[in-house]
Amino acid sequence: MTTTSVRRPWTIVQLALIAAGLAAAILFTVISPSPPPPSFKPAALGEQPPGAVVIGKEDGGLAVGVAAVPRDRQLLVVATVFSQEGDGAAGLDPRLTITTRDGRRMTAPASACTPGCYQAVFGTSRLPRQVSVTFHGRSRVDFTLPPHGPSAAALRLVRAAQAEYGRLRTLVTHERLGSDLTHVVYTTYYAVAPDKLYFVVRGEDQSIIIGNRRWDRSRGGRWQASAQTPIKPIAPYWTPLVRDATILANVSVQGRPAWKISFADPQTPGFFTIWLDKSNYRTLELEMTAPAHFMHHRYGPFNSPITIQPPPA
Repeated sequence: MTTTSVRRPWTIVQLALIAAGLAAAILFTVISPSPPPPSFKPAALGEQPPGAVVIGKEDGGLAVGVAAVPRDRQLLVVATVFSQEGDGAAGLDPRLTITTRDGRRMTAPASACTPGCYQAVFGTSRLPRQVSVTFHGRSRVDFTLPPHGPSAAALRLVRAAQAEYGRLRTLVTHERLGSDLTHVVYTTYYAVAPDKLYFVVRGEDQSIIIGNRRWDRSRGGRWQASAQTPIKPIAPYWTPLVRDATILANVSVQGRPAWKISFADPQTPGFFTIWLDKSNYRTLELEMTAPAHFMHHRYGPFNSPITIQPPPA
């Protein structure tokens, strides 16, 4: 048998093996399952998916927050809903709708991740222009998102705002606080560092706090003295636990250039938006969305002459 006759069958076998390998590769490519869609399950209600833009809003008596983050060439959107009692509002069957940067609308039913946590995945890898949450039999809640996610720069601005609180000597705070749309209280606070506070509830009560003493008076009544744990009346409302700080926009507040920044505070738990003066890092306005706690603050004047004394005997 010649060498040529021996090689020819072996060459045919090699070609057959190569063809089989290519066929197997093509078959594997066709039937290989695609990566599972991204998902999220919070360890505790109020936790948000890392790296997400997070924004909160009031919807009647519900505190609603959305978080949106691109993952694995898809978009994960999580809606967190707190009831009036502070637990997760379950069984709402919300639908989530996004409006993309080029104007396309996508809608998907949200599945429950835990009670009060709902999520959906969309076929886009970019943050949308808007996220809408619609509950069965309820009005729609819309959230406008920036084109970018959280940043170290935004977190530095939040920390700078915290530090500025510590430099203030006096502060006036105008507060709107509601537990729902109808139960709303308006209060003005006059604070003097380090431990003095006078506040007036519109049309109702007054209180004075100085160190470890307190005096309260109802409308038309007499001052009543009591013991008081000393407080620090000039301090940020959020805790040190700040997650996913995001610059939402550059805005103007009462003619002053400002940053609009959102972040989550899973320790409260709640969602915050602050308007921060670009010239001195003072917080000009604040919105807090938490269970049965929908608060809006307008701050100022800062460091104005304020004297707080005990009431007349």
